[in-house]
Amino acid sequence: MSFNLLDSPWIPVLDRRGSEREVSLREAILQSHEYRDLVGELPTMRFAILRILLSIVYRALDRDPGADPVDAWAELWETAELPQAPLEQYLGEWHDRFDLLDAEQPFLQSPGLHTAGDEWKPISLIVADTDPDGALFTMRSELASLPLAEAARWLVHAHAYDYSGIKSGVVGDQRVKGGKAYPMGLGACGWFGGIALTGRDLRETILLNLIPGSSAKRPNDAPMWERPAPGPGPRDPEEIGTIGPIGLMTWPQRRIRLRVEGTRATGVLVTNGDELDYTMLFGTELMTGWRFSEPQSAKAKAPRYMPRKIDSSRALWRGLGTLLTSGGSDTPASQKVKKKWNVPALSEPAAIITWLEKLVQERVIPQDRAIEVSAVSMDYGTQNASYAEVVSDRLAFKAALADLAGGAALLALAQDAVGRAEQAVRALGRLAIDLDRAAGGDGGDSESGPGANAEADAFATLDRRFREWLLELAPERDGNALLAAWTEDVRGLVRERAHRLVETAPDTAWIGRRSSDGSRSVSVADAIQYFEAALFRTLGAPLKRTTESRNGAQNDE
Repeated sequence: MSFNLLDSPWIPVLDRRGSEREVSLREAILQSHEYRDLVGELPTMRFAILRILLSIVYRALDRDPGADPVDAWAELWETAELPQAPLEQYLGEWHDRFDLLDAEQPFLQSPGLHTAGDEWKPISLIVADTDPDGALFTMRSELASLPLAEAARWLVHAHAYDYSGIKSGVVGDQRVKGGKAYPMGLGACGWFGGIALTGRDLRETILLNLIPGSSAKRPNDAPMWERPAPGPGPRDPEEIGTIGPIGLMTWPQRRIRLRVEGTRATGVLVTNGDELDYTMLFGTELMTGWRFSEPQSAKAKAPRYMPRKIDSSRALWRGLGTLLTSGGSDTPASQKVKKKWNVPALSEPAAIITWLEKLVQERVIPQDRAIEVSAVSMDYGTQNASYAEVVSDRLAFKAALADLAGGAALLALAQDAVGRAEQAVRALGRLAIDLDRAAGGDGGDSESGPGANAEADAFATLDRRFREWLLELAPERDGNALLAAWTEDVRGLVRERAHRLVETAPDTAWIGRRSSDGSRSVSVADAIQYFEAALFRTLGAPLKRTTESRNGAQNDE
């Protein structure tokens, strides 16, 4: 039997009419201009499959380490479709390695993988939306088998995002003790927040995440299907060589083997593969942001940056500065850390964001072009031994915002807008806490009390408004006027929420009481006064609005 992923449909895409369908790997690449986007059971699956597509395009098109990367990219961008001939040649050369059922070189699997007792695990082990232990959602149960197309998708996802914990001990792996393979960490993408740029169609999405030269300059960089199928134990470091971007996109953190009966996958073995040192990936992994780690730097006695996860408690726009620029908190403590370790910044954006900046500066991508960034992370449970939550968000903005030289003023305006919103919402949260204390409460828990609830409600409403506002921010627009309009939007929303909170305060809250330390009184009137003062410090005085009276005269309100 054969199920070759180059020929058989298995990748879910949206066509131009918005309908979902499955296509083969060959179709997804060669006809990428005909599809709007990748989809999948989870956002993490979309990211994992995109990295498979990128690996192929890198190997087929990124061959000249001496080529000017901007010129090479611009040539690809200006064509209506990806270059067919070199892609066809590459796919033909490696065609047999994409067969999911090949006896000797099955796609992303280890042939002959087995335990001492020839046990198999249920196929649901690699499916993140079933209900056994370690699953993410309870959307389906008693999953006995999968069609091969879906099994292929979850195979790719497992390599990227499998959780840690004890795995099956397989014959031939010297690390096995007592028939068990003990934890060695998450799948290759599990440690970081995946950052990807999304275009108007799948072809643009592939190209926006492609940085010419980043792989070509590493001659040993290759995807797993160009290497011998891995055995049960770890690969020899000399076989791996210097790890490059493509090596990371298909990194075998696990050894996996599917059991197939007829046309369905009915079981699976998952065990440990090649361990990955996440402290050494800065400069190689292209699709995540970074944070400076002083503990890891002290341990290594050299500067170390660690991959940055996506914060599930904050919308992507609230971290706009970190997403697009180098930096981090600029405090005396942070300045001391930077000086001590001789590093320019405590955070760095993903390489594809820095590449986007260069393309905008070189005018390859117009400044008024709308760009969408998608971010995705997998959160895990206790000891990373189960799935907990998929964190996913998207944010669109004009390309000029990524130009840190020409568009620095725009980005500063955007960050100012974010800061004003956050401080105003924080003042609202403080009001909610003060009102609760005025009524005799203790202010509640910081994560689930009245303050946190008020803030979450306000941010939920501001979220859509900010995303719309951000797309209006462009070089040809009056940025100060846009910021002023946003400020008044924030003021109006926060005051509306404050009015609701005050209306629901009990009569006893108007009498109030002294704070626990006796430093100030807390009543509804006091709470309103503190709130209005904080709002004034954050947003300034309200703008005067000109209205027209019934007799036609204009009055200032």
